[in-house]
Amino acid sequence: MDEKFEKALEDVDELIRLHPEDGFYYFVKGTVIFHSGTSLRDALSMFEYSLRLKPSLVENTMFMGYCRLCIGGYNEAIELLNGYVEQKGDDSTAYVMLALCFTVLKDRTKAQELLEKAVTLMPGLTAETVRQQLDEMVFNQKEMPPKVRGALASAASELMGIFGLVAKEVR
Repeated sequence: MDEKFEKALEDVDELIRLHPEDGFYYFVKGTVIFHSGTSLRDALSMFEYSLRLKPSLVENTMFMGYCRLCIGGYNEAIELLNGYVEQKGDDSTAYVMLALCFTVLKDRTKAQELLEKAVTLMPGLTAETVRQQLDEMVFNQKEMPPKVRGALASAASELMGIFGLVAKEVR
């Protein structure tokens, strides 16, 4: 694990030690683990625990959806991410990840609809930004099963084609 992530984990572990009943710190630990790309299971465990302690922290469901996506649980990811966007509604990245799920499941129409929402929410969204989101949120996961990585890579390529069409239509 990268040194900056190790340091962040040490810091958040100290906060958890001081505030063991505060779900926010477990959420932070989950995001550090998730962004380090080292353990989807550990990250998911932190988000689930955080949600039990702090049900109002809906961002847990977003990250749980990202974790499920990265382990191939596309329908679970859709359920979690739909729940998140129903509550938040203004997160273009969540819509992009939902679109990726539907692309993997071969529902191009739904993927296009979701990308349209993402572009409407964030008019400056570019293909480069979407690629960067996919790289940072999906393809940095070291323990992603190879079959899932292949399916997501193929879907991401198709998603970029859909994004090109959507961006022209919406703008």
